[in-house]
Amino acid sequence: MLFDFGSFIQELRENPEKKEIVEKYEKFYGPISGGIKEQVWFAKYLIQFKATKFLVPNELEKDFDRSLLQQLVL
Repeated sequence: MLFDFGSFIQELRENPEKKEIVEKYEKFYGPISGGIKEQVWFAKYLIQFKATKFLVPNELEKDFDRSLLQQLVL
C-alpha cells in the first residue's frame, strides 16, 4: 500500500496524544495541505536526493513508493 500523507496527517490531528505535533508544526511553518511532494521540506530538500532504480518483482512494485523511501532515508 502506498503511503497516504493526507490520511497520516489527519490521523495525527485526531489523536489526542499526537495532535500537538501537527499544531506546533503549522504554528511555525504554516498549514499542512496537499500531498507529501507538495510540502516545502520535500520541494526544497528531499528533491535533491535522486532515487536509484532497483529491479523489483512485479507483484511487489506497488507495495510502497520506493523512490520516496530512498529520499527519506538518504
